[in-house]
This record gives sequence, C-alpha cells and structure tokens, in this order.
Amino acid sequence: MTPLAVASLALVIAVLGWSLYNFSVLLVGLLRGRRLRASEAGPDEDRLPSVSLLIPAKNEERTLPRLLEALLSVEYPRERLEVVVVEDGSKDGTVRVCEEFMERHPGFISLVRKASSEGKPSSLNYALQRVAGDIVGVFDADSVPEPDVLLRVGRHFADSRVVAVQGVTRSINSAWNMLTRLLSREEEAWFRVFLRGKDDLGLFVPLTGSCQFIRREVLEEVGGWDSGSLAEDCEMAARFLSLGHTVRYAEDVRSWHESPSRIRALVGQRTRWFRGYMETFLRYGRLLRRPSWRNLDAEVTLMGPYLMVASSWLYVVWLLSALGLVELGVLPAWFTGVFQVLTAFALFVIGVALYLSVGSGGLRSLVWIPFIYLYWALLTVIATRAFLQMVLRRPSRWVRTEKDGVATRSLSSMRP
Repeated sequence: MTPLAVASLALVIAVLGWSLYNFSVLLVGLLRGRRLRASEAGPDEDRLPSVSLLIPAKNEERTLPRLLEALLSVEYPRERLEVVVVEDGSKDGTVRVCEEFMERHPGFISLVRKASSEGKPSSLNYALQRVAGDIVGVFDADSVPEPDVLLRVGRHFADSRVVAVQGVTRSINSAWNMLTRLLSREEEAWFRVFLRGKDDLGLFVPLTGSCQFIRREVLEEVGGWDSGSLAEDCEMAARFLSLGHTVRYAEDVRSWHESPSRIRALVGQRTRWFRGYMETFLRYGRLLRRPSWRNLDAEVTLMGPYLMVASSWLYVVWLLSALGLVELGVLPAWFTGVFQVLTAFALFVIGVALYLSVGSGGLRSLVWIPFIYLYWALLTVIATRAFLQMVLRRPSRWVRTEKDGVATRSLSSMRP
C-alpha cells in the first residue's frame, strides 16, 4: 500500500468516526427533546439580576435601528437593565442612529466609542469596563430578540451554578434567497438538534457570539474576551471548560438575526469561524490531559474544520484515482465504495436533522438534500482556505460579516 493510500485510509477512518460521533449527538437531540431546567415561574421581579446588554457596532446603520426598536419592547424592569452600544470606527451613520435614539429615549441606551477599530472581542472588553450588571449579554447589531428573552434569561440564572447561557438564534431573512433558506435550515439543525443533544448529554456547548449571557464576575475573573481570537465566543466557552465552568444551552431564550445573503459574505464569515475554531483546538489541546466526556467532546467539536479539510482532500484523491492520475496500490478496490458510503451517510445525517428540526418544512425539507451536498462541498473548500491561511501564517483580522438590514418576517410574527 502506497503512503498516499495509507494517509487516505487514515483520513477516511477519522472522518467516518467523527461523523458517527456527531450522529449520536444529533440522534439524542432528535429523540429526547428538550427538558427545560429553568422554572417557568422564575424568581420574583425584585430578585431578577441586573443585566448589561453589549452591542458591538461597526457600520451598522441599516441593522441597528431594528435592534434598538426591539429592545424598547423587551419585558424587563428598566431599572435593572442597561444597553451599551460600542461603536468601533464606523464610516456610516451608526453614531447618528445611536444619538437619535438617545435623544428620543433618554436613559435607555448609552454610546461608547473606541478610538481605533480592533474587532468585536476588543470592543466587548472595552465596554465591559464600563458596565455594572450582574449578567452581561451580547447581541450582534442585526439581532431582533424576542420580548421575553431577558425574563427567561433571569430564570436560568436563578440557579447559582449557571455561569453562562447560550440562547437560540434564528434567521429573520430565511426567505430572501436560496442561500438564506439553506443557512436558516442549517441553523435550525445546529441549535434545535445538535446543541440540544450536547446539553442533554452534559457535553461541551460552545457560545455562538450573539444571544449569549455570562455572569459579569466570571467574565472579569477570566479577563474578558480574547482580543486575538477569531472565534472569541467559542474560545471563551473552551476557557470556561478549562476552569471547570460550563455553558448551558437555553432553547427558550430566543433571538432573530440575518443570515448572509451572498456567497462572498458567507465565505468571509466561515473562513473566520473555521480558522478561529482550528486555532482554539490547538490552544486547548491540554483539555485531553484531564480525560472526561465533556473535554473530549470539546476537542471533537473544535477539530471539525480539520475534518472538513480532510474531506476536501479525500474528494481530490478520489477524483485523481478515478481518472487514473494517482496510484493507491491495493486500496482502489474498496476505497471508492467507502468514500461514497461516507458521503451518503453524512448527507443522510444532515438531511434527517433538517427534516425533523424544521417542522414547518415537512417533506419539502428533503428537497434540499442535493443542495446540502453542494453546500458541504463549499464548506470543505472554505475550511481548506482557512487552514492554508493558518499554516502560511497569514495575519488574522477580525472582519465583520456584511448584513443588509433586510427581513422576510415581520417583528410581530417572530414567536414560534
């Protein structure tokens, strides 16, 4: 067997093992459902924690007004809530939007401006020094939280053992085009199936950047967000895990946001995410020195982009072998079959998750399976791009994902 054949076989086994492992988590999320651990009654109003909401904003004049309007309708005692917009070097009318809201609703929000733009985690750290809430929440500027989101957050933090809560984000522009439809279905499966399964099994739940809530004292204890990370949310969750803290998934804490509507925006977003995950995987490999299912699951989660790169490599090897351009020794007799079974299995897992998680789609969700296959191929290419950037030591820059301020759902229809 040639060295290329040995390497390809090892990658097939790794990707297959990773797929089987994630399938087991998906299966738990599908079959067990969600048992909310927070009491619906919740704490009395006078016992609700004070909340500081941080909104990092750079060039967000099209999306920020929608978020601020939604926050005006949030059901929470005003004396226990502060909203801080962190303006980070905007070139558009973001500051003007904030000033207009501050004038119309005095005392509702405050505006903090940074002298230089250094990315989202740096903005969050800058604002963290200026807030006093017991709980620090983060919403991206394109978010539209549901009115009861903070009351539900308060119920979860009534349990003193809860350090951080990750809520659900759903697509506000899912019907805009084919890409947003596909991304909205992917997100439904991620939150309503995969993270649900992880939380039910007591595994690693990553933070996802928006609709996330953390105890301020713990944030200050760990030194805030990592300004050098391209996935500051997931890095924070991994850091919590290394210190013995855990993040809880809260399916009843919901917000809406914009999915990328253009391929270019998607490539930029996922390149940043994948590189951030890969760098965090290397940084927290020490978790395996203290073996536990949660630590192992964290590393399996963080290594996902590496397995995507492996899948991309296997596509290339399979194609070259089929064309007779490379020799794999004794492997070709069954390598093609294994590879095809692996691909079909991954497609089956994703298709079933989407079909069962998006109840309103019904059988029509199955029509999306061929597009899911193409989307997966695109993701493997993007992961390879991120991997090469990391290997070649290209400078890492935190680049925001462009949003258009469009919505295909009205605010009044955003309750499930």
